[in-house]
Amino acid sequence: MYRRTLFIFAVSLLLPFVATAASFDCQKAHSEREKYICSHPIISQMDELLSAMYQRAHQYARDPVEVKKQQLDWWHISNDDCRAGAEPARCEAAYISAIAWLKKRYYADQQPLVSQPTQALAALIKGMQFPRESELDNTSKNALAAENYQPWPRRPLLHLAKGQSVAGLTAVYKNGTLYVYYAVSSDDKGGSLYELNMASNQTRLLFHAKYWTTLGQPLQVKKGLLFFVPGGNQQELRFPQNPEPQLMIYPVGSGEKPQPMTAQQQQRYSRILDAGNSFSVNEDGPWLAIYTAPLYYPTRYDIFHNLDGFRQRYDVRKQHSASAFVLYDRDNQVVQDPHISPGSSWNISGLVMARHQPYAYFANQGAVACIWQYDINRDEVSKIVPEHDARLPAPVSIDGHDFLVFTMKNQQGLPAIYLAVRPG
Repeated sequence: MYRRTLFIFAVSLLLPFVATAASFDCQKAHSEREKYICSHPIISQMDELLSAMYQRAHQYARDPVEVKKQQLDWWHISNDDCRAGAEPARCEAAYISAIAWLKKRYYADQQPLVSQPTQALAALIKGMQFPRESELDNTSKNALAAENYQPWPRRPLLHLAKGQSVAGLTAVYKNGTLYVYYAVSSDDKGGSLYELNMASNQTRLLFHAKYWTTLGQPLQVKKGLLFFVPGGNQQELRFPQNPEPQLMIYPVGSGEKPQPMTAQQQQRYSRILDAGNSFSVNEDGPWLAIYTAPLYYPTRYDIFHNLDGFRQRYDVRKQHSASAFVLYDRDNQVVQDPHISPGSSWNISGLVMARHQPYAYFANQGAVACIWQYDINRDEVSKIVPEHDARLPAPVSIDGHDFLVFTMKNQQGLPAIYLAVRPG
């Protein structure tokens, strides 16, 4: 009796202004169980609380489909306890048991976003929230049900003005500081490349170009250096007749002026440089995430000839028809296929490898648009950012935890840059 009284008191604190607050409209109750719930104010409040907790668990869980199944299973199992004519104490006990179990297993407020965060991590994850299904538009919401949805909590880093858009995005953690590099295009001002220092929260203009499109492809950080295209025609990076591609180099966080890449630097770093709209290389070197469509052009998109070994060993035409992209371990000559077939559902962009972890990230602009992660070891594709306009994923590792910088529109419909973290 004491336990029941204490729980009822707790419910009254959580829902102090609701006389009967079932998870459904009691005026439209039609089943015997719904009518029974509405006829008992305490049970009605318990039903409201349990429903809210299940909704929250569905947001935070790694397997939302399983959460929904558990909710339906509990509803059927507890039918005898909450049927018409049943003692209210039996039904209350069923709700108490379900709430206690759900809180222990899923309730997010009882668990940190990341385990044992350092002071630097705590500052970065402060204010992060999981995506709320109620705030998604219909396009994003409709794509959730049938997919492997494993959302990452996130928060906005900065907001852009009307008429601006993010043309390129990358990030790196160096000497205890997260640096975010983003290229911004404006309707009438060309494009500008910025460095955001998260430790000082200061933004610095690194470069300005008339042709903003060339700032974003490729924009990457490897070995503590930022590489980007200075301006002009993108063909400077696509065709081998230009023996010295016009790449610029900037030491991360140095405050120096970016300089053109020398022939010696090209030779040193060519193995690990991404090629825009073609492939991405992890920083350790062996793994390439390769779009299959550009493989038809043996002299284009691959100015450093990183794909020569792949072309020699595998049927390019077959790969292109089977998958939008493949993973290639060039050291061991192994191809891994995530089986994402080109078509109306998949229109891949922003494909990028994590620098050291076995993950590839990409945005999709097809029917299941959002940002995805491909786990190489598990051979598993999962949706981590549900919004259909999210794009330009940029992975970064901080103190052993995986973060992701990306861009999408904020609640006001303006472009913004966000930071997300892998939960757990």
